[in-house]
Amino acid sequence: RRRAATLRVQRAPVSREFLLQRDAFSFADAEVEARHKVKVLQEGGNDHEFFVFARETDGTGRRRFFVTTHGELFRLLKRTETHNRHLYEIVREGRPCCLYFDVEFSCAMNPGLDGPKGVAALLRYLPRALGKAYPGFVFSIHGRDVVDLDSSTATKFSRHLIIRPRAHPSAPAASMGPPRDGGAWQTGPPRDVS
Repeated sequence: RRRAATLRVQRAPVSREFLLQRDAFSFADAEVEARHKVKVLQEGGNDHEFFVFARETDGTGRRRFFVTTHGELFRLLKRTETHNRHLYEIVREGRPCCLYFDVEFSCAMNPGLDGPKGVAALLRYLPRALGKAYPGFVFSIHGRDVVDLDSSTATKFSRHLIIRPRAHPSAPAASMGPPRDGGAWQTGPPRDVS
């Protein structure tokens, strides 16, 4: 017996730029839907999940939104001059993501502050804070779970932390769901950091 041939479609890489974030999201959603309707085989495996990135167009805060896959983004960035490689990933609601902390202060205005000790305190405190926000889970953070980008200068302490904490259920069938506090401490430091 002959087996039915599987339809294999090679779709060209997609990268589009938009003026509005909502248009970028709509395009990304439509592309994902179209690619799920047809079995798509591409170089490098399942590179058909679309992500939205933003780039600043000028000093006024205006942005353009860019939709592409991680694989295509890597290929495009390799061909882009280093000084033009500044993009921000727009994390969509309900999607998994890493934690990001932008820890900055003026050294002149905060002469008694020890930035490295503050970052260390944040990393010690974070598992406990996550445990409060997500009861039923125990969190841990190890050195390999943190990308620590230091952009400090003589006048400004600046560290960018990308953290992927490890979550372990403390009870059977625990579910993450939304945080208990709704992420209320994301815009300021918790008061009980020590």
